[in-house]
Amino acid sequence: LLLPLLRQQSVTQDEIRKQFGKEVCFLCETWMRLAGFSFEVVPPQDPRRRKQMQSEQAENFRKMLIAMARDLRVVLLRLCEVLFKIRNPEQLSVHEQWNVANECRSVYAPLANRLGVSWMKNELEDLSLRYLHPRDYYRLAKQVEGTQNSRSSYIASAATKRPSESGPARRNGRSAR
Repeated sequence: LLLPLLRQQSVTQDEIRKQFGKEVCFLCETWMRLAGFSFEVVPPQDPRRRKQMQSEQAENFRKMLIAMARDLRVVLLRLCEVLFKIRNPEQLSVHEQWNVANECRSVYAPLANRLGVSWMKNELEDLSLRYLHPRDYYRLAKQVEGTQNSRSSYIASAATKRPSESGPARRNGRSAR
C-alpha cells in the first residue's frame, strides 16, 4: 500500500521511517530502486540470434534484480507488482500489456520458479501467453475446459478408493499389509 504513495511522492521516505520503522523504509527504498528497471528487448533480425539475445538479457536482468535487492522480500514485492499489472491489464495500453507479458514470461516467471513460488510462475506464464499469443491461449483454454468434467470425476473416484484397492503393492499381486 505504501509503494504507490511513495511512487506518486504523496509520502516521503522520512515519513515512512517515522511511521513504520527502518525496515519497512529500507524495503520501500530498495523497491523504488528496482522499479526503475524494465526489460525490453530490441531484437536483431536473425531469429536464432534474437532468441539467444533475449534469453541472455533475461538472465542478466534476473541476476541484477537479485543482486540489487539484498533482501529477498523486495524481489517478492516486485513479483507481486508485475503479477498485479498482468492481472489488471485495463490500466495499460496494448503495447504496455505486451511488454509486461514479455517481461513476465522472460524474467519474472523463471525468477518465481527459482524462488520456489510455482503457483506464481504458473500464473505469470498463463497470463503472458494470453497477451503474447491470444489465439493459442484461448484454444488451449477451450481444450482444458472441455476436459474439466472428466478430470474432476476421475479425481473424485480416485479419492474415494481405499488404499488397498489401488495402491502400488496391490497391483503387484501383494497385499499392502
